[in-house]
Amino acid sequence: MPTARWEEGAVREQLIPDLLDAAAMISKSHGLWNNHPWFAKSMAAKA
Repeated sequence: MPTARWEEGAVREQLIPDLLDAAAMISKSHGLWNNHPWFAKSMAAKA
């Protein structure tokens, strides 16, 4: 039986890349995230 911790990890593994991809698409359109430190750090970690 999965624990809450495991479920949280699974959610993080699935949702965070999706959110980053969506944010990347938004940034290409609007440039809103380009200078945001959290986003830059997240993209660097993802790359």
